Amino acid sequence: MALNNSVRNRGLALLVAGTLGLAGCATTPGYERTQQGAVIGTLGGAAAGAVIGNQSGNPRTGAVIGAAVGGLLGAGIGRYLDNQQRELEQRLAAERAANEVNIQRVNNGQALNVTMNSQAFFRFGTAEIVGDGHRILDNVADVLNRYPESRVTITGHTDSVGDAAFNQRLSQQRAQAVMSYLASRGVASSRMVAQGMGESNPIASNGTEAGRQLNRRVEILITPTAS
Repeated sequence: MALNNSVRNRGLALLVAGTLGLAGCATTPGYERTQQGAVIGTLGGAAAGAVIGNQSGNPRTGAVIGAAVGGLLGAGIGRYLDNQQRELEQRLAAERAANEVNIQRVNNGQALNVTMNSQAFFRFGTAEIVGDGHRILDNVADVLNRYPESRVTITGHTDSVGDAAFNQRLSQQRAQAVMSYLASRGVASSRMVAQGMGESNPIASNGTEAGRQLNRRVEILITPTAS
């Protein structure tokens, strides 16, 4: 019983410490995602901890400890992404203003998506990177190298003009070209995967040129990994 009390007290102390830490962030601009990560981590940790605690005969203690650890882990992931997002936004400010690059949080704030306009990166109908594409990817690679604890999924997309099979191949080739370029700038290949979606996942109408331009894109999804 003494051991159980000790574990319970330690879990409660962690939970209190995590709560106080989040309270300190609550008034700091730019930490909304950190708080959201903490909440998600707390809920997930509590559920997992309850299962573990149930196996040891004390689900309540397990839930408390799981909530505390999960909350702290979630806050850490949120802060990790906050920092990456801030750096990417600073480095790519001009491209964002020109609508060549869009940076946003996805998956309930637990991942970061960098969307690049294919027109600004590739020659028409090819997977050859041109123009500002090299400089933009240099900046992306530098940030990825500074934050190595993440998986990187690179996805190519096209509009619906032309043959669907050709569009599928082109989207895969463009995603692969981006991955190869990032690898040439030091991003570990083991962290990355490239995939093509062709015309199957539009984000705008293919009935207008403006919509087709939005659909021609490459997305870099950055998902932190627990370390």
